[in-house]
Amino acid sequence: TQCPLADHRAPPGAKLTPHLKLLLERHSNGVFHIFGSFVQREHTPPELVMKHLGALCALMKSEPNLASVGCGSILHDDLRACWAHLGEHLGSPPSDEVMSSLECMAALDRLKALPCVAVTSEDVADRPADVLMLAPPRFAFFQLPLLKGKEATLKLYLRHVHAETTKEAQVFRTLGANDLPRAPDFADASERVAAKAKELGRANWEWVVAALDACMRGVYEDLLQEARKGADLSPKAVRNLHLFAADGSVAPASSLVWADEPRWQKRLEKAGVMRFCALKDTADQRDVAIVLVQGAGLGQLTGMVEERRVVEVAASDASGNPKNCRGAAFLASVEETLRSFEFARGLHAVLQHASETSERGQKHGLAAITQEMRKVKFKAHSCRLRSGLF
Repeated sequence: TQCPLADHRAPPGAKLTPHLKLLLERHSNGVFHIFGSFVQREHTPPELVMKHLGALCALMKSEPNLASVGCGSILHDDLRACWAHLGEHLGSPPSDEVMSSLECMAALDRLKALPCVAVTSEDVADRPADVLMLAPPRFAFFQLPLLKGKEATLKLYLRHVHAETTKEAQVFRTLGANDLPRAPDFADASERVAAKAKELGRANWEWVVAALDACMRGVYEDLLQEARKGADLSPKAVRNLHLFAADGSVAPASSLVWADEPRWQKRLEKAGVMRFCALKDTADQRDVAIVLVQGAGLGQLTGMVEERRVVEVAASDASGNPKNCRGAAFLASVEETLRSFEFARGLHAVLQHASETSERGQKHGLAAITQEMRKVKFKAHSCRLRSGLF
């Protein structure tokens, strides 16, 4: 038997405890159903309570990462008793006694992977009103950002903790529920939204677009806050953020490229060597993209590709002189125009007008402008300049 000694007999001079006697006399299933169990709930070790809670959550699991139990049912009371017991014995963070026990840590790790945290039911249209939802601790949070309209669908992936007592809230924190979702949590939610969109067969649902945009915004704001604190962002900080690609599909940000040089995008799309992301056209689009490049693995086009001019060897002879006399005449005409006094006077007038409009002083005199324009050199070419992206 695992009954504590105090339930068998009391110390000398103390009042006898009738727990074991009452169980043996009044239990309808016989003595063999009694021995091996605990007479009083507070005597149960935390590791056995965690194993029991894990078994209940595994049995109640109705769909991936979600379980449900009727409010006020016997099963719900059993869950409350488990949470209350763990709140008294685990502590937040777990005590040294729990941390040093391999059996306790193994049971705690197994429990963290199961839907064992009570959360509010956001999908009330599909669930009865008297049903309590359970989610894994890594998907449960005590506070969620303000989500409006279609963005509110994200609450099905980032769940709001429902704790009736402070003891329950303490247990949920010990199991792994956080106060606020961070960048990795938003990225993980975007991955699950993308998986759901793939399961439905299309990605252009309005709720999918709104949810992925909210996830991207959450990752951006969290990474930006970390950068302002002085933290160094790494492209591997957020691995699984999913974004919309230019072709309308959803893909990991690490496999997409941000076209910070838009005029190169069409040329590379025709070659089919890169997939470009489709960021929402907002005022801070460039700021968002730069942060995602630094912390979410998004590729930057100018960091991967460079433009080089293709030199036409036939356009000049061995000495570098233009073969085309017409091109040489045009070159001389252009250089003569730029070096003329009239051109310098006109450029000086433009600069002077700009300085008066902006209320800034004119820093460049007419003589200086004339001298600088005479330093400009041009090179004649017989055909159209071509470039290549490498």
